[in-house]
Amino acid sequence: MNSDSISASKHRRLPKATVKLTHVGEPLQMASNPDSVMSQPMEQERLVGAIAQRVRHTLNLNDLVTLAAQELGKLLLVDRVEIVKYVPQQNLWRHLAEYCGDGDCDSFLKTDIPDHNNPLAERLKQFEVVHIDNANPVLLEDEINREFAQLFPGSWLLLPLKIGETLWGSLSLLQKQGGGWQPSQVKLIQAAADQLMIAIEHSQLYQQVQRLNEELEHTVKQRTAELSQALASESMLKRITDRVRDSLDESHILETVVEELVNLLELDHCDTGLYNANRNVCTIAYDYGTMLPSTRGKAIDMTTTYPAVYDQLLCCQHVQFCRLTSEAQPVKQTILACPIFDNQGVLGDLWLFRSSNHLFNDSEVRLVQQITNQCAIAIRQARLYQASQQQVENLEHLNLLKDNFLSTISHELRTPMSTMKMAIQMLTLALGREGVLLDPSKPSPNPNKIAHYLKILNDECNREIALITDLLDLQQLEAGTHSLTVQPIDPVSYLHRILLPFQEQVAQHQQTLAIDIPPTLPPILSDSQSLERILVELLTNACKYTPAEENILVAAKVISNFDAANQPIRVSKRASSHTFPHVLSISVINTGIEIPPDQLGRIFEKFYRIPNSDPHRHSGTGLGLALVKKLVLQIGGRIFAESGDGRTCFTVELPGNLG
Repeated sequence: MNSDSISASKHRRLPKATVKLTHVGEPLQMASNPDSVMSQPMEQERLVGAIAQRVRHTLNLNDLVTLAAQELGKLLLVDRVEIVKYVPQQNLWRHLAEYCGDGDCDSFLKTDIPDHNNPLAERLKQFEVVHIDNANPVLLEDEINREFAQLFPGSWLLLPLKIGETLWGSLSLLQKQGGGWQPSQVKLIQAAADQLMIAIEHSQLYQQVQRLNEELEHTVKQRTAELSQALASESMLKRITDRVRDSLDESHILETVVEELVNLLELDHCDTGLYNANRNVCTIAYDYGTMLPSTRGKAIDMTTTYPAVYDQLLCCQHVQFCRLTSEAQPVKQTILACPIFDNQGVLGDLWLFRSSNHLFNDSEVRLVQQITNQCAIAIRQARLYQASQQQVENLEHLNLLKDNFLSTISHELRTPMSTMKMAIQMLTLALGREGVLLDPSKPSPNPNKIAHYLKILNDECNREIALITDLLDLQQLEAGTHSLTVQPIDPVSYLHRILLPFQEQVAQHQQTLAIDIPPTLPPILSDSQSLERILVELLTNACKYTPAEENILVAAKVISNFDAANQPIRVSKRASSHTFPHVLSISVINTGIEIPPDQLGRIFEKFYRIPNSDPHRHSGTGLGLALVKKLVLQIGGRIFAESGDGRTCFTVELPGNLG
């Protein structure tokens, strides 16, 4: 080993003296005759204990080895003490502490000694205690240690210092006088070295605990910061998700995302762009920040501007890179670009700018990706809503055009139909005066074909006029221009008057008409014409669709207008603001025919007819029941249909002053 790590000691012939033990912090004193002390086991033990007591109270490694070198030198009365540490990773031995007896010797602190081709080092690595009686001639051929041997000739003693089975370093003692070392001296020094290693091991354990505590504290702070950031990110993600999911405005969605990201991640700038259908042009929809000029509305050619970046974005992959903002005053800028995409493709992108050397970490990238996913869902939802709104507007426009057409055509058809009706009547009178038409009251063996044809013309003309009237009335009801004349109505006489014309019709169709109308029904307040139109339409349908030999029943009764909680039932949206304790229920029931359950919900639609095997068996346009429902709602009632067990029932419930 070289001269910086090696010391030797040789006992001096001094008067006898005893070892004086002192408290920690006080200097240890020893007689000038170490031979007599080292030869006495008790004194040796007390000396080692004194050294151990001094060094064990120091936990800092540098302070410990410095104190140990000083105390060993003073107590053992040697000329020089060296404590060096073995650093195998760097193939060297490093001076940590030294003691110089006369105070006027060269210092080798923090100097390194090569480990390679060092014979003394090889012996120490074999845990061998090295004795050198006279270093100068012995180390003459040792290039590494020769210079130190020339500076410090005499007796050297080198002891390996180890912790467990691992070499830690060496303790070197040097005496200028040659002569070697006595076994008792070596034993004492070895015991002192053992105590030194115990103290060094304690120091290392303490330092390790300190490092672990620091690492733990750092980890706790780091985890706390990460948790805090994760909570903030989760909170922001929820806030953004709630805001963008509740919005159906695409511009508002993008503004919310960009502004929230700038504030949370402390960005210099953020912008978002939407791609065209061909995905080769990106238009900046919104940007936010103060470090860069606004580019809102700018169209970017994706094939020429950052083509490599846009290629990855179109593959649904995020990109992070750096750039210099300008050559004159270069500022390094970190950019994160994330695609906004769903399972149908890429809709656009989100670019985040940060003027610093810090990259976006994994948690920030994940947060931005989650936000872009929510953004894609919200944009797709907004676009679907806009498309549906456009479809609704188109349908409303078509419906308006249809209604206008029907209204116009109805007005245009009504005039010629009225003229045709009048012409038929006048033709009938003229032919009667000429004697062409026979008097229907007088029997004739040969039926008059002219009368038959005139009757067909008159019936068809009436049917067309009725259809036009239905169309006009339906238009008025939908436009809210249909007028009402509310007046008291006696249900008993009113219903019998309406049913009277149908008795002959029922008889002609070989049907049976039954009437169940109590004579004590109280009067109601309603529009007489509208109610008559409703009942006539229902009775006409019953006569039309009831097979021969089947029954038609018209029933009326008073029912309570309160539910189980004794709360008044709202009959319809158009009902009067007055509370009526009862309602009048009028039912038209016919047997022998049923309406399929899947058709009941559509029978009140305009122009809807129930499909059957013979669609031409019964004529009609499908406007009757639609008009009935509109009229019922107009007078403040409600209507519903039930069908099953070979019967069909239409029920109208009307509010009124039944007191």
